[in-house]
Amino acid sequence: EVGCPPHLAKKVGACFVSQFFTSGPIYSFGVFLPFIQADLGVSLPEVSAIGSSINTAQFAGAFLAGLIIPQRAGHTAVALFGAVGVLIGLASLSMIKNPYAAYPAAILTGLCLGSSNLAAIVALNAAVPAKKRATFVGFATCGTSMGTILLPQFYTLLTESIGWRWVMRINAAVSCVFLAAAAPFFTVQQELVSSPQSLLS
Repeated sequence: EVGCPPHLAKKVGACFVSQFFTSGPIYSFGVFLPFIQADLGVSLPEVSAIGSSINTAQFAGAFLAGLIIPQRAGHTAVALFGAVGVLIGLASLSMIKNPYAAYPAAILTGLCLGSSNLAAIVALNAAVPAKKRATFVGFATCGTSMGTILLPQFYTLLTESIGWRWVMRINAAVSCVFLAAAAPFFTVQQELVSSPQSLLS
């Protein structure tokens, strides 16, 4: 059977958006490193450690979300929580005065990006029929590549024009809006959640 039902197409599109705005901001962070270094007057290893904290926390966030879903919270709730956390984390990063103050914000950002990412991909995986799963999930995860290609270029141009702090705030707002807009599409029917065979087939 060829084609994609409208409700499933929306879920695939929402997952694409989620992948775009969970991976894009992480890879975009490298854009800010030399600007943060110059602004704070610290060494490159010191400021690079902030980016490493985001990456490490992302893996932890995905793992924790896997423990929470679906026993304690739904996919949509986790994705929404992640969107708000990303807003708080990135906005807080835009206001740092020293590298040590950046670590709590970086860790929060990474945790929430990871949890949003996992909630989206697991919800899509649960909803797609087994025969179409590779195609639809594969398309959705292309959002990761698109985000890592496009967002760093965009934020580089903006940073050179208005400074890294304002661009970080734009990054926070845009990521939150798109992640929150995608989250309602990650609802999963209870029978799919409670049936291991539906996810393993």
